[in-house]
Amino acid sequence: MSFAAATGLFCTLVALVLLIVVSVSVPRVDDISFLKFEPVLNSAQTIRFGVFGYTGSDTSVGYHFPEFAVSDSSPFTGNYFHVLTGFLILHPIAAGLCALSFVFGICGLSNCIAEVFMTVVNAVSCIVTFVALCIDLGFWTYVRHKLHEEGIPAELSNCIWLTLAAFIVLLLGIIFGACGSVAVCFGRVSDRVRRR
Repeated sequence: MSFAAATGLFCTLVALVLLIVVSVSVPRVDDISFLKFEPVLNSAQTIRFGVFGYTGSDTSVGYHFPEFAVSDSSPFTGNYFHVLTGFLILHPIAAGLCALSFVFGICGLSNCIAEVFMTVVNAVSCIVTFVALCIDLGFWTYVRHKLHEEGIPAELSNCIWLTLAAFIVLLLGIIFGACGSVAVCFGRVSDRVRRR
């Protein structure tokens, strides 16, 4: 394995850790969330939103906006919030793809083809992470804007920036992995040609 491929493997590991941290956000770990705000009707508790729920909710794929947090005329009382939060499952999916890529990278320590598979799976993981990041930025910025319109102070939290960091690290992993794969695989082919 070349230095570039090893660097790509390290980038994959870093992205995997970042995406796992995002995936275990609220309601499991309160300090990791996409958005946080203090509701008008119950200002004693700060509400945070994560991949599988919000503060005090059950864990589920897709969830409704907490009804106790805003007035009945809120734009969040419909089903679209439930549908869009269902797409947050892309974060654990991207983490799973990173884990698969990391396994291929470990196998690539002695096998050229596994390095190529690491780079390809890394690219798929990067695409899934990019889609998740776009959904995060669009959806949570819209929610924050609507909460501000209702006079509720809300702010984006760390999950969005962790997803952005994972995306950037995955891009670097693809670049380094591709360079390493090309160097090692074509280096072996040219060695075989020279021996003939």
